[in-house]
Order: sequence, then C-alpha cells, then structure tokens
Amino acid sequence: MSERPPLWRPSESRPSGPAPTAPHRRRQIYVALAVLAALLGATAAWLLFLSEPPRPAFLGIWIDEYNESRVPVNAWAERDRQALESLPWQSTRAFSSQQGNLLREALGKFRDRTEGPIVVFLCAHAAVRSDGAVCVLPGNATLEDESTWLPLTVVGDILKGCRSKHKLLILDLMRPFTDPRLGLLGEDLTGRVQALLQNAVRDDKDLQVLWACAPGEHSLTSEDLGHSAFAYYLREGLRGAADGCTADGKAGVRNGRVTVRELARFVQARVGRWAAGTRGTRQTPQFLTTGEDFALLGPADQANPPTPGADPAYPKWLLAGWQKRDAWWGERPVRVAPALLRQLENALLRAEHNLAAGIASGQVETELADKLKQLEEEREKKQAGRPAPGKPSLARAALAGTPPPDFTAVAPQYRDLLVRAAKVLAAAKPSEKDLERLETEKAALLKRFDGKPPSDPAWLVLHEAMRDLQPRQDRLRFATRLLEAVAQVPAYEETEFVKRLAEWKVDEKDWPAPAVRVALQLARKAAAAEAVADDTRLLPWVRHRLKAARASRQAAERLLFNADGADAGAVTAALEGARGEYEVVGAHLRLLAEAYRAHADALVRLPSYAPYLDTRRDADGLWEQVVRAACDLLDRLATPPPGGAVAAGTVRKLGELTETLREGMKELLGAQVEAPARVLIGKRDKAGPADWLSMQALLRSPWLDAGDRAKLWTAAHKVSARLTAEVLKQDRQDDAAERQTPAPPPVDLAAGAARERDLALRRARVSVALLQVEGVPTLKGVRDALAEVERDRDRPAAWRALGLQLREAWAALAAARRAAAGREGVP
Repeated sequence: MSERPPLWRPSESRPSGPAPTAPHRRRQIYVALAVLAALLGATAAWLLFLSEPPRPAFLGIWIDEYNESRVPVNAWAERDRQALESLPWQSTRAFSSQQGNLLREALGKFRDRTEGPIVVFLCAHAAVRSDGAVCVLPGNATLEDESTWLPLTVVGDILKGCRSKHKLLILDLMRPFTDPRLGLLGEDLTGRVQALLQNAVRDDKDLQVLWACAPGEHSLTSEDLGHSAFAYYLREGLRGAADGCTADGKAGVRNGRVTVRELARFVQARVGRWAAGTRGTRQTPQFLTTGEDFALLGPADQANPPTPGADPAYPKWLLAGWQKRDAWWGERPVRVAPALLRQLENALLRAEHNLAAGIASGQVETELADKLKQLEEEREKKQAGRPAPGKPSLARAALAGTPPPDFTAVAPQYRDLLVRAAKVLAAAKPSEKDLERLETEKAALLKRFDGKPPSDPAWLVLHEAMRDLQPRQDRLRFATRLLEAVAQVPAYEETEFVKRLAEWKVDEKDWPAPAVRVALQLARKAAAAEAVADDTRLLPWVRHRLKAARASRQAAERLLFNADGADAGAVTAALEGARGEYEVVGAHLRLLAEAYRAHADALVRLPSYAPYLDTRRDADGLWEQVVRAACDLLDRLATPPPGGAVAAGTVRKLGELTETLREGMKELLGAQVEAPARVLIGKRDKAGPADWLSMQALLRSPWLDAGDRAKLWTAAHKVSARLTAEVLKQDRQDDAAERQTPAPPPVDLAAGAARERDLALRRARVSVALLQVEGVPTLKGVRDALAEVERDRDRPAAWRALGLQLREAWAALAAARRAAAGREGVP
C-alpha cells in the first residue's frame, strides 16, 4: 500500500513588507481554516488508531473433496482456505472436508458469540432438493439420499441466533455441477440462493452477505491464480487493496482499515474485470445489507501477485491414458462394452479436471492408475466371458486387427520362386546346384518375414493361389511346404484348405483347375462369414441362411474331392452356388456388425457430447438428426427376424440407417469438434477470452484423439496464462495509481435466471434423448414433466417434478442393466 501524502505541512516565516490587502487576508483565513480542519482530521484519525475497532473472528468452512465420486472436486478450495485463514483475524477456525454433522457443529460454535464482529466463509457444492430447498453438499453427501444434504437455511438460522451486531457471511457455492441423470439440471441455483439470502438479511438486520456471483453466472477458478477468482480478490482486498473503494468509483478516504462495503465494491470490480478479460464471461459478486458498515482488517504485507508459468507440457501418463482409450475404441471385431469405454473416458476427464482444480499431480496420477487397472481387469473378465471363436482363420486375424499386408514388394519374388520350383522339381533328376539355389532363394524369401506377424506368409500363399487363373497342384504343394518351413504359423482355415488341395490324390490330367479356383474363393468367403458370425448378437439374424450355406459348401466340396466321373461343369456350378450363398450371408453379417457397431459408437459418444451442447447451440439440428438415426437403428435391431433369415428389405433399411448414423457422427466429430480444435490450436498465440471458452468446451468432451487433445490442452493453458498476466498488470497499475477499478455493468438478474432455465431445459431434453438412445421403452412420465416445464418455466414445482422423473428413469435403466448382467453371468 503506497504512503498517503501528509495532511498538513509546517508553516514558514512571513516575509516583511506591506500589510496584506483584504482579499489576501481572506485567503489567509481560508488557509488557516483548512489547516485547522486537517489538524482536526489527523487528530481524529490518531484517536481512531488508538481506539482501533476489534478485528473480526473468522470461521471458514471448505468442502474440498467428496466421498461421492460423481461430485467433482471443489477446485482450489484448499489453496483458498490457506490464503484466507492466514490473514490477521482476531481468531481463526478453518475446516475442510467436513461431514454434515461436523459442519453444523462448526457453525454452532458462533451461536453464543456476543462481542466483536464475526466473518463466516462457506465454500462447497450446492444443489436444489426435490422440495425446492437449496442445500450445501457435505463431504459425505450421497446424491440419491437428500437427507444427507444440509439446507442452506440452517446456516442462516445459526447466524441469526448469534447476538453479534456485526456479522458477515461470505458464500462461494455456485460452482458448476449438473447431472440430469440425478435430476440436477441447474435451473437457476444462483437465483434461488439470492432469494434465500434476501430473506435472511431481511430477517436479521445485523447480517450482511457477500457471495460469489449473480444469477446466470458461475464461480470461476484459475490455475494461473491458483485460487478461485472470488477468493483471490477477497484476499487482495482484505490485505488493504480495497481500502478507500467507494460506490461512485471516485477516490475515497484511505484510513488503513477495510470495511465490509469497501471489500464488496473492490471484489465486484476486480472479479468482474478478471472474468471478462480472461474467460469472456461475467462473474459479478453480489452483496446484501441493511446494517451498518463495519471494519474488517487493516493493511497487511502484500504478497507478490501470481506469475503465470511457462507453457505446461501435457502429462505423459495422462496422454498414455487417452492413447489407451483410442486403442480400445479401435478394437475389433467386438469392442469392449460401451459402458466400460465410457467409464474409461470419464476417468480421464476427471483426472484432467482434478489437475485443473489444484490437486497434486502425483495424487491424480496414482488415482487414475488405480482406476485404469480396475477397468483393464473388468475388460479382461468380459472378454474371457465371451464365447470362444472358431478355429484360427486369416479372416479372424483380420477382424482382430492383423489385416493382409502389402504384397507389392514380396509378391514378384514369390512368383519367381514358384516358377523356379516348378522347373527344378519337374526334372527327373534335378542337379544339386539347382536344388541348392532353390533353397537359397526360398530362405531369402522367408527372411523377409522375420519380425512380421505369422499371418503374413499365410496371406501371401492364399492371395497368390487365388490370383492364379489356372491354379496348379505342384505350386500349391510347394506353397504348403514353404509355410511348413515358417515357425509358429497357425493352421489357418484358409491355408489348411490349400494344403488339402495340395495333398489331394488326383491324376494331373484330371486336375480341375477352374473348379479349384472357385473352391479357393469359396473357402475364403466362408471363413470371412464365419469370422463375423462369432459375434453372437448376429446369429439370430442369419442362422437359417448360414446353416444352408454350410450345407451347400459341404455338398459342393464332396463333389469336388469325390467326383468319380461327375461332370466338371456341375462341380464348378455347385461350388459357385455355395460361394454365392456365403457372399449373401457374409454381406448381411457385415452390415449387421456395422449396424451394431454404429449404435455402440452412439452409446459412447452421444452422452459425452452432451456437455458440449451447452456452448454449441448451432449443433442442435445435427444432434437431433443423429439421435433419431440412433433410435431408429436401435428399434430395427431390437427384434431379429423369426426363422433366422433377414429379408433383403430389412437389410437395405439397416444399411441406410447405419449410413445416416455414421455420417451424422462423422459430421459431429469433424465439423463440430476436430476442425474447430485445429483452428484454435493454430491461433493460440493471438486467441482471446472467447477462444479460451471454446477450447474449454471442446476439452469437456472426450471426442478428440489423444494427440489433438494434448495439443489443445497445452494451447488453452498458454492462452489462459497470457490473458491472466494482462489482467494482473491492470491490477498493479490501478494499485500503484491508487485508482479504483471500474465497477462492472449492472446485472440483469431476471435475464440471468432465464438463461439458466434455458440451459437446464436443454439439458433435460438431451437427457430424454439419451434415454431413448439407451432403449428405455417408455418415457411417458418424463415427457409429461418436460411438457409442464416447457409450458411454465417459472414454476419451481414443475422443475422439481421433471428432475424427479429423470432421476427415476435413469435409476430404472441402471437397475435393468444390473439385472441383465446377472442373468447373462457377465462378470
């Protein structure tokens, strides 16, 4: 705090000369009166200093972490506690992580206080109970059990019972926390708090209340400040920066003591400027009083303001977690259950939130590692509980993630080897030199497969055998011997059929090359269809057709290997017929697999996209289109056809719905997520507050892949640090010039409350849509409650009914899932 100029200066000897004129004499009288007034003011200030009013007693209560995992960490609550309790109060009691009963007990300790002012600070998450009461969530609160919540009126009642004439209640409860599945829609929490506090101040004339934000706003936190903005500027104001703040913004008297009203004006101005300058939004602390102003604290040693650090690197362990998510997402043929994948994404999002909330990196890393280990174990149990696939096949290997390699480089060498082998082995007595050269070239070819998947040489043999328009048995024999020389090549279904053809006892003149070529195609088509059919969800759709195709194949191959003079054309026709049946079954299976996969994608991605809709209203139309496609697809997949033979029209419709859903999801991801993210990453050095908001909205959704996510996270941190440095520079300039920070514009409380209700209504509609995507059969109660809110958004009872209906619908869905898992024996 800078020194004040002296209120008076010593008099000087008057020079000799003629007597002053009358006007000059009057001026001397005015100066004398001014000096006398200054002396009286200085004397009064000295007397006030000698009789300094008592400092307030301070009670601080912070609920920083919750037993309930669905309640987010209360960001920077511990740092806020340390900062405010370190101020020179008369006495200090500060608590964190309080249980409900201990919280009441802590507040009750001030009930009988009669002497001196008191300051109570309460910071926690809050929620609106089903009866409309605003409640604080203690550390042991259970979201489904409202009896564990603490009504905010209890705080007011306890303070009202306190007989001190000077009471200040400071509240930081408006942290963003909504969950439509629990009926927590966030419909005007701050407005309800404001109305409750107005009643409390009206009923207790000695109570004054300062709280973090107005209706339609939220209490903001900052990694760069290392605090909530509200607590940071409270501390700065109480250290003396608020001394002299006035309602009209003009320089007031700086008397060395910060009063309640000075603090309120200072915090309103500084928090408002910080929120606008760094977050592109509003946060306007509110103040209510009917009592007299009173002094809080005198100047304290000013701490250096925080200095935003260098760009942080995205934690490697967190990046590895997102890379695991990407790997799980890309799994085939059957990915992990959508619920398990959502749990993984939620754990990663929570870890990011906890880092941003000031939780130590080591603690967050340990908690995430424990959660990932648990999820990995659940994944392994679920995979172990699936029916075992059929015998090894190249088709199954491809579905599992080992597709055919690129044969461009190796195929010519393999063909040359086949030609040489045919010449050498056809000789009656091949020379040792030719045999040795053949073995050398064979070894050179096999060496190219060192370190490659064991399926690669098998793919090569199958690919080249099918490529040959007139397959020869001697080439097939050499190919099978080549595979036998490769270590650890499984007995794949397709190459086993090649081996069967190679070992077939048939005269060279009777070798049916055209039929063999069709038989090889049939073997590959059959293996591909059988691999997809390992997914037990698909069998009810094609059971009859698949059984018929198997029978046709068996009959055709019997004709091939046991022709006994059968017409070659008939054999080929039988093989072609079986191949055609497998082509139809395979196409149906692949389409069904893609349909189930598309719906599983929607089950994972649509819930995680919901928070993003709070900020991207331009995506509403596309979102609704994707939801409709997901619901229509689910309806079609709900009932397999009787008899196990899906009709061509049904297949065509499933294909159309799958394509619509895929394209909609692709557009949501590309146009609404990936493209904006890359633009923001590119402009991070000149991004403003609105860009930072967009970055945070994108980071609340887990849609970006690991690499882009890390880049966006780093860019957002750089933008925030730069914007915060600019606002802190303005703060220092105001302090140095003893200049008041301009007050924020007036708040339209009604408009703020209306915005919150609009957002809450959007969340409710999204929640209903997600229940539909999940396949909830009836939503009449929810829809009726939603219609009531849409008819009258200002009726609290309608909101309470809607929240209750949503909570019951999601609880019923969770119970149905648990029951289904128990019936199926899923671990």
